[in-house]
Amino acid sequence: GKTYEATIYADAADADYKENPQAYTIEKKKGTAIENLLLNSNLSVLNDGTPTHFSTHNTFSHIDLTISSLSIVPMCRWQVIEDLHNSDHYPILTQVQTNSQYPQTKLSKFNIKKANWVTYQNKIFQFNQHFSTSLNVNKEAASIRKIIKLSANESIPISSNKKRTKTVHWWSNEIQILRNRKQESWREFRRNMSTDNLIIYKKNNATFNRAKKLAKINSFKEFTNNLNPTASSATLWQNIRKLTGNFTPQTISYISFNNNIITSANEISNIFAKHWSDNSKDLNFSNVFKSEKSQTLASLVITSCPSRSSEIESPFNIQELTRSLKTSKGKTPGLDKISYPMISMVPKFFKYRILDLFNKIFDSGIIPQFFKTASVITIHKNNKPIEDIDSYRPISL
Repeated sequence: GKTYEATIYADAADADYKENPQAYTIEKKKGTAIENLLLNSNLSVLNDGTPTHFSTHNTFSHIDLTISSLSIVPMCRWQVIEDLHNSDHYPILTQVQTNSQYPQTKLSKFNIKKANWVTYQNKIFQFNQHFSTSLNVNKEAASIRKIIKLSANESIPISSNKKRTKTVHWWSNEIQILRNRKQESWREFRRNMSTDNLIIYKKNNATFNRAKKLAKINSFKEFTNNLNPTASSATLWQNIRKLTGNFTPQTISYISFNNNIITSANEISNIFAKHWSDNSKDLNFSNVFKSEKSQTLASLVITSCPSRSSEIESPFNIQELTRSLKTSKGKTPGLDKISYPMISMVPKFFKYRILDLFNKIFDSGIIPQFFKTASVITIHKNNKPIEDIDSYRPISL
């Protein structure tokens, strides 16, 4: 694997052999020298075979090498940015990912599967008495949110917010079950130190160790089967990261904006926010469209209402709210940690309070301030360039 990577530079000279054999010999010697340097110094080339240079002869080459010590190679990400930016060398983005750079934590949320819904409903009734209804939309929305969260805190456990640990490639659900069985038999032996319990523990421990050893062997065999002279370095390092258990977060490393490469996470977030907020504004439309839009709106004269207008304009009813909650399948909460199941499981009297809030919003046109705040996640569109800001669509939670 190392020899294959180290000879990238030498292989780049092969294309020029027919035109200039002497230059080919010189470049081949340079490639051999680089290869010897890497092998003797425990270094590796991060290049994955992507061309890094576009010559004046309209040919591609790999003359730009990124060299790293072997100890940090599994943590490195190497990318060629496919925009020359008025140069003949492609920009290369190299990142070393560490635990401090990407905190391996997840946002805590209520564990709906372990909820005690009876206690939850009782707490809703209890806390509802402490927060009286209000005609102020923002105040009433805040009160409803507080009641739900306070009740959930005392009846629904919160998921663990521990740091994400390394996962090894050979681990499986079967091994996890065997490990749990071994630990349970050990706890039973500690409670009752009998000969029978000791024998059970030893059997479970031996079964677990045998399965773990076999899984490691099979995993390493699978890895070594992919080691061949034609395998790309990107594939090799991907398999090495799996073996070492290094976590690679799916982050946006960079974007191209106004002919500049942006790598700062804060700058990328702000650019996405402004881009998406501007999408629905009139400034994105042509002057002809904006002019026709204004004329059409000015010419609209409503002389009579449709026959079903009174039905459409009527307040929401409890049947509509119940039907909406039943058809809402999502369980992912927003920033306030409140999910659809938590709203669906409130007592019926509290659903009427929620219903009154939505009718107040509908009648007044006032939307509670925290309704306007969301956690936005970017989704990459298939087969679109990763550096293009238009290659992503947002999802709001």
